[in-house]
Amino acid sequence: MKKILFLFLFIIILSAGCSRHPPQYDTEVWLYSIDESGEQNWVSCIDCKFLKTANALIEENTGNYVIGGGGISENRTASAVPMIVWVDSAGNVIQKRYYGTGDDMWITSLSKGPEGNLFAVCYSGKSLILDKNGEILHEISVNVTEPGWWASLLSPEGYVAADRVEAFSVATNGTLLWHTIFQQNSTAKSDSFLIMNDEGNYVVASPYRYEDTENTLLLELENTGAVKNRTILDIDAVFSLKENQDRNYEILGRPDISGSLYIIDKNGRILSTRPVDYNLPSTQFCKTGTCYSEPANENQIRLVKKDSAGDVLFDKQYKGGEFYDCPTAVIETHSGGYAILVRHESYE
Repeated sequence: MKKILFLFLFIIILSAGCSRHPPQYDTEVWLYSIDESGEQNWVSCIDCKFLKTANALIEENTGNYVIGGGGISENRTASAVPMIVWVDSAGNVIQKRYYGTGDDMWITSLSKGPEGNLFAVCYSGKSLILDKNGEILHEISVNVTEPGWWASLLSPEGYVAADRVEAFSVATNGTLLWHTIFQQNSTAKSDSFLIMNDEGNYVVASPYRYEDTENTLLLELENTGAVKNRTILDIDAVFSLKENQDRNYEILGRPDISGSLYIIDKNGRILSTRPVDYNLPSTQFCKTGTCYSEPANENQIRLVKKDSAGDVLFDKQYKGGEFYDCPTAVIETHSGGYAILVRHESYE
């Protein structure tokens, strides 16, 4: 009996991983504040009883943090709903707000807009433009093909969001500008990555199809939503996307069980590939790509900072939870430090 129980627990630990989906066991969302040298300022459990999963983290101009995810309300049913929590620079919750219903599930991305406004996209595709106090200015219902893990960003026209199936653009006044479906018969169960390139176009990198685990879609959309370039790459998975100083794309992907960095030109041709040593798929990268966070041994959270030449400036570890720790976002702060959003998981 003891052997069976041990095997059962071992399987649970192996299967836990850092899936972006809300796990089926107890979780807490923690925020780590790290200074510019890599030393921990503080760590805080964010609304521990109610915030159950979080994927989006941004910093306001005031130095406060905004966290988007899903949680349970003290005054509502037990089902999780989209939730945003505001946290001050010392780790204290300032306020929290609930949006939508259980059908909308959780906030998958947050983007900062003009005048301190926020653009939030729920898993269901429902989008919200909020003022700096969290009040709804505009609610946008997009007739999406299916729910998805949306990435979003601020655009010259307003905001853009994309997942592995479709993309849409919203003006700052809440008007839906365009909606482009670029894949059919696909299930949006994995992250997509979205950037604006030097030409002002939007580039999406995502797994090609849920059933197709051996290819990645690299898509370029014009600012009207029209598809400009579409390439299917022989990359098994994608974990980050950015444009380098040579105006080529860098995709961190996986040809098999190991990771590789792919340099790809604007026409979708792979120019070079080199192996990398990251804790994939659990690694989360900051926007510049020069810092990343991932789980480490013995319930630790790891933060690595590199310079522009790729040399390590520091490699630090911080105490995590008692079962499993999954960084879901890492950002560089206005003060020169870092903030790491972590899901601590426990099993009872």
